[in-house]
Amino acid sequence: MGESFVELEQILQSEYELYSRLYALEQDKSDAILNRNGSSIESFAREQEKLLGEIAEQESRRKSALDRYERLHHLDIGQDDVTLTDIVSLTGEGSSQILDVGRELRTLLLKIRSLQETNQKLLQDNIEFFNALVARFKNSVSLRGYSEKGSEEFTMTESVMINRRI
Repeated sequence: MGESFVELEQILQSEYELYSRLYALEQDKSDAILNRNGSSIESFAREQEKLLGEIAEQESRRKSALDRYERLHHLDIGQDDVTLTDIVSLTGEGSSQILDVGRELRTLLLKIRSLQETNQKLLQDNIEFFNALVARFKNSVSLRGYSEKGSEEFTMTESVMINRRI
């Protein structure tokens, strides 16, 4: 196997490891969302941002490695991007190992996408719940005034969120 092929395989393995860490953080974030633990959600989001920066670097390295490989082996398949399957089938280089890593990476990406969509829905549901709760609190206290004779004189609504007592 050529040096560029080995480099590509190492980059894919590195991306897989980074995405695995991202998936684990997303699972932890799911638990934090269900437990309504805002500080944990924020912490996990910051960690995910760092990982996404590392993933972007690896992705850039992967694209550069593919471009070098394409130029080195004079690959012209008429597409914008050369795929792992293209490399293996056109050059005969490599083994099914790099294709397996590619498949595992694709499967992991689909899992991450699904979990992120679920977390997004959970967060949206929590936001709607708290908005409804706050709106309910704002309009929930009624004070009724009575005269000395015991008849109702007025009804006044105040927000629970605003304490007017000194």
